[in-house]
Amino acid sequence: MGHLGEIATHASVWYPPAALTFASLAVLGSRAVPYLVVASFGGTLWSIEIYQVEASWTTIAGFAVCNATAHIGSYAVGAFALRRFSARYRHQLPNVVLTFLIAAAASSVLATAGVVAALQLFGLLGPEGLLTTSLAFWTGDFVALVVLAPLFAALLLRMVRQSEIWIEPQLYLRQERLSGSFGFKLTLIGLLLLAAMLIANRLQTYEAAFLVFFILIPQLWLTYTESPVATAISLAVVSFLIIVLLGPLQLGRFAFVYQ
Repeated sequence: MGHLGEIATHASVWYPPAALTFASLAVLGSRAVPYLVVASFGGTLWSIEIYQVEASWTTIAGFAVCNATAHIGSYAVGAFALRRFSARYRHQLPNVVLTFLIAAAASSVLATAGVVAALQLFGLLGPEGLLTTSLAFWTGDFVALVVLAPLFAALLLRMVRQSEIWIEPQLYLRQERLSGSFGFKLTLIGLLLLAAMLIANRLQTYEAAFLVFFILIPQLWLTYTESPVATAISLAVVSFLIIVLLGPLQLGRFAFVYQ
């Protein structure tokens, strides 16, 4: 999924593995590390195959180790900071949310610096150059973190029997059901998004691309009238639709607008 909406080599409009890594570490703690390492190595080998990189196995293995260390280590710092803060201020939701946003921004910057440095060290950096790759990499990771990490965390909290992060919401998450009107609201948002992107496709101007910001109005309506989990699902679906439609509608040059 990370290769959907790709705007630079090794960088996409969003990067869901960043969100899954952060959520796994926040909910499961160190128990998630071995699985994340295996997934990181697998993702590295897959990327090498996709980009048809010609490199020795020692170079690939070295990059895989550095990539896993930078990616998992960076998000572990942010996730463990969030775990510690939420355990201390578990009844102050606004503070926890703000901490999550700060941790997401900081850890995605660390991950970008580490992974891009590894790419450059092993000669695997794309033709876009250091600055362009770094900017695209960071925004893709940060967007995925903010949009998808809460949803992944909610799913993990529903599945695990014991978690050290903010215990109180777990019973609520396990009992929560989506309302009957949620489907209608989500469909309406999806249709409005499609209309905005079709107009942008027809006009091919930045002014038309910014029509997507009007989706905030129905999204805020859904957020106000539905549960937090429903809001997270809606954001994930809308983001996925944007990623899927960018290519077919030839809106790639407006990728940063849609981010």
